[in-house]
Amino acid sequence: MGAAFQIAAVYVGTVVGAGFATGKEIVEFFSRFGFIGFISILMSGYLLVFMGSKLMRMSARIEAKSYQEFNEYLFGKWAGRGINALMLIMLLGVTAVMLSGAGAVFEEQLGLAKEWGIFLTILLSIIVMIIGTKGLFAVNSFVVPIMVSFSLMLMIFSVGNSEFISKLLYIPHADDGWKSVIAPFSYTAFNLGLAQAVLVPVAAEVKDEWAIKWGESLAAVR
Repeated sequence: MGAAFQIAAVYVGTVVGAGFATGKEIVEFFSRFGFIGFISILMSGYLLVFMGSKLMRMSARIEAKSYQEFNEYLFGKWAGRGINALMLIMLLGVTAVMLSGAGAVFEEQLGLAKEWGIFLTILLSIIVMIIGTKGLFAVNSFVVPIMVSFSLMLMIFSVGNSEFISKLLYIPHADDGWKSVIAPFSYTAFNLGLAQAVLVPVAAEVKDEWAIKWGESLAAVR
């Protein structure tokens, strides 16, 4: 059960990435569509659990050590290399957004130079990478429960609002409302694609399909 909890923490921590650091991702994909966006969130949650579990179990079976090996297995040698190059560019972009978010927190909330936030984040990331998978498990097992606790607090405050039901069921007008139909699929594809960089090595390390399956289920509950 401990391994399943750690996998769930890593999965949640991976998906809760750059978009949450900026606060823009959830708004763009879901919130601005009102109740339709809420339905899309539920669909995305199911897709992330189902597809993430499939991805990790397949990685464990083929003993892929990195997302490069996994993509080459799925798409072949040449197409896989092209997809890996595209993913590398996307990962660099997401990393830049995360570092920018860390710098903004130090500057806006702590009154310190943003360079300190960026430097500290890079330093801590290097330490985690040196430790390896155990470091990844340790960090997420500590950070993710805190994030979940804050989310639960926010939910309680929101439900307690007298206008909660009317706001939940409200469907605002959006010129690009058609995007709400594809949002669950595009959001899942974006996050799961980038999550490969973390999930594939974790699956190779764990090599326990039961733990992977239940870890994904726990991630859904969170």
